[in-house]
Amino acid sequence: MCTLIKVLLTSLALCISTFTFSQVNADFIFDKSEGCGLLAVSFTDKSTSSSGNIVSWQWNLGGIFSAKQNPGIIFNTPGQYTICLTIKTSTGASSTTCKEKIIKVYENPKADFNVDIIEGCSPVSVIFNDLSISKNGSISSWLWDIGGSANIISTTDSLLEISTSYNSGGNYSASLSIVDEKGCVAIITKPNVVKVTNSPTVRLDYTYLSACDLPWDVKIDNIDPDPLATYTWDLGNGQTYTGANPPIVKYNEAKDYSISVIVKKGPCLDTVIFANVIKTNRITDFDILSEAICANQAIKMNDMSNYVADSVRWDFGDGTISTAINPEHTFSIPGCFTIKLKKYIGSCVQEVVKPCINVLPEPNVNVNINNGFSCLIPAEVTLKSDADSDGIFSWTINGPDLDTLFTGDNHNIIINQFGKYSVSLIFKGENGCIITKNDQEIDISKFQAGLPFFGQKGCIPFNAVLTDSIISNVPISSWSWEVGNPAIFTSTLRNPVFPVIDTGSWDIRLVVENVYGCKDTIIRKNYIQGGTPPVVNFTATPLEECLNVSRQFTSLSSNADEWIWTFNDINVFSFEENPAYTFEDFGIFDITLTAFHNGCGNQLTIEDYIVVFKPVSAFSVEYNCDDPYTIDILNQSRGADIYYWVVHLSSSVSDTIRDSLMANYTFPDRGLYFLSHYSKSLETGCEHIRTDSIFIVDLEASYTLDTIRGCAPLEVKVTSTVQDAIQSEYLPGQFTIINPGGNEAIVTFSEGGILPGPQLVVTDRHGCIDTFQTNIPIEVSKISAAIGAPDVVCIPGSETFTDVSISGLGSIVSREWFFSAGDQTSQDISPLFDIPDPGNYFLTL
Repeated sequence: MCTLIKVLLTSLALCISTFTFSQVNADFIFDKSEGCGLLAVSFTDKSTSSSGNIVSWQWNLGGIFSAKQNPGIIFNTPGQYTICLTIKTSTGASSTTCKEKIIKVYENPKADFNVDIIEGCSPVSVIFNDLSISKNGSISSWLWDIGGSANIISTTDSLLEISTSYNSGGNYSASLSIVDEKGCVAIITKPNVVKVTNSPTVRLDYTYLSACDLPWDVKIDNIDPDPLATYTWDLGNGQTYTGANPPIVKYNEAKDYSISVIVKKGPCLDTVIFANVIKTNRITDFDILSEAICANQAIKMNDMSNYVADSVRWDFGDGTISTAINPEHTFSIPGCFTIKLKKYIGSCVQEVVKPCINVLPEPNVNVNINNGFSCLIPAEVTLKSDADSDGIFSWTINGPDLDTLFTGDNHNIIINQFGKYSVSLIFKGENGCIITKNDQEIDISKFQAGLPFFGQKGCIPFNAVLTDSIISNVPISSWSWEVGNPAIFTSTLRNPVFPVIDTGSWDIRLVVENVYGCKDTIIRKNYIQGGTPPVVNFTATPLEECLNVSRQFTSLSSNADEWIWTFNDINVFSFEENPAYTFEDFGIFDITLTAFHNGCGNQLTIEDYIVVFKPVSAFSVEYNCDDPYTIDILNQSRGADIYYWVVHLSSSVSDTIRDSLMANYTFPDRGLYFLSHYSKSLETGCEHIRTDSIFIVDLEASYTLDTIRGCAPLEVKVTSTVQDAIQSEYLPGQFTIINPGGNEAIVTFSEGGILPGPQLVVTDRHGCIDTFQTNIPIEVSKISAAIGAPDVVCIPGSETFTDVSISGLGSIVSREWFFSAGDQTSQDISPLFDIPDPGNYFLTL
């Protein structure tokens, strides 16, 4: 029985042992579980075995099989995929695990849209309709790049009406980028989705070929005709014409003729009327645009003729002329003058004469301001004026808190603020002549006596030279000095000398007056002082102690009223009688006290008086631009045997590092921290702590662009999104820039091509630099029309012209030529045009 039990126990033990060491467990992980369209997934084997080494792997990757240990696959069909892994070991053991529907591939949405108008005349408003769909659910965001007035629209509102206005002709492309609720993206671009035709315009010029007598021949020119437009003319005389430029037109009656043009281009139609543009009934006349004509006052001539001449000539009858159309003229003396206007058109001359233009004498006006210069407020100022004829006086006064208008020859005004006031008088005589006086001024300036801030003091005997510190635009006329109260010295000199022969303090009184009669007085107490040298002595406690212990210094000087202490060789001062001072370093220090009595000083230095025991805690910090969260720490402590550091991470959390020189430290986040360094000397038993602030910043340069494509000149708004920068700038590039240091800069690309975006350089408080330049190129389309033409053209004949236009992006796909000689057109690169007669012709490409 006992033997049987033993065998059973042994067998049981063997079974347990075999079970324990035969575990095989298939397992795996993967880097992505869901995505859109094409999803690349990497699988990593995490299987374990206690029964031999794993020697084979069999993967079922949603119907695709692999024997690699760590396979990868691209799922290109939407759906959910189950992944299975079977492993086998060298002992023949195996294990299989399947993870159901762990990979989800979503179908990309389909972006689409249409427009309500595909062709129109500028300006035209177009509405864009979203036709996008997604099998993954709803669409969450739309990014429209449609140009025109709207340019780029980003929205999450499915009900938002998307529209833009195109104000100039051209073929406009549009694109739409959508994101659905699964994060899947689709983009569609439709080139030339909207065609906009510039509304046709007409600019007219005309030349009178014969215009002295009826009938008149007039050459009418259509400036810059559009080769794609048709023109129908009504020339006002019953004659009509269809074409860009009508032939020479004959007008038989003396009257005004209107010309109308119906211009049609594509779907665009407009009628332009030039009312009364041809004037065959010429009236020559002029007027003088002045209420009165007075000597030394400019008058304006106004040509009232009903036609435009090639040139004009005015004769003012005083020996002067002008060829301006509507000149200004000033007669220097009164009298009667004859004015003539001659107008020249070709060989024709039209003249009008106005005899005896009466020029009136200029009024004589006087202005007098009483009390216009004062140093007191309120100031009462009297304005007086008179003239040699009757008329109206109009005054204007402008100055601090004063803007007043009033009429009349005499006025009293009260001024309540110091400052300068401008006075203007306009006199209008009863004959209409006007005189303006603008050179008048009122100056109400505060007058204030002043003395230098520090008075004179020293050891007796000495001479005190009295000086003032008055700043005034008005000259000073008198000084009155008094020293002492009651006065022991007086003077009316500007800089008198007062001999100081006794100890004491004296008040000073100065009364000054300027040339306007303004007076002011200043009194300074104890301004002049004379003294004798004090007997200097002092004590301090403790004399020998650690660095962080404050020393109390006590002056024992007699007869002293001022003190200057010097504590060490780096010139640290105190002006207290009994100061306390904590030294910045250990060592042995001399102490100096200079004591004064009424400015008379004496000095005492006690050498090696204060002993400060080591150690001193000191360190410097270097910031790492490559690793901004880690600082390098240089321990500069001296005289210490034991160190530790405390990093204050917050008001309640700190990190203590003991017995370490602490070469560097990594902080958890950006922000302001404090670092404390503790040191101790075993020799002296003294301790010292130094604390400094640490600023952790993580510099990052970045920006966004409001558009990336368009026609030159392309204006792009660059919005800076930098982090922790104190300075930013854009490096020069193929663009011009406005507001380069602001959060929003305007960059303009004038040349065409695929151009790099601006490069942004930013700097943080530690001098670290980061740069950013978008990896999306800026697509700028630019086309410059240019014509290659011969230097000499022989008439009659034919000449070839060449299209030498330049396209900055893409190739030229169409061209339209128009030659005004016979309204010839072509679409060739180098057309041949007939030139039958001499003349001026328009060639348009």
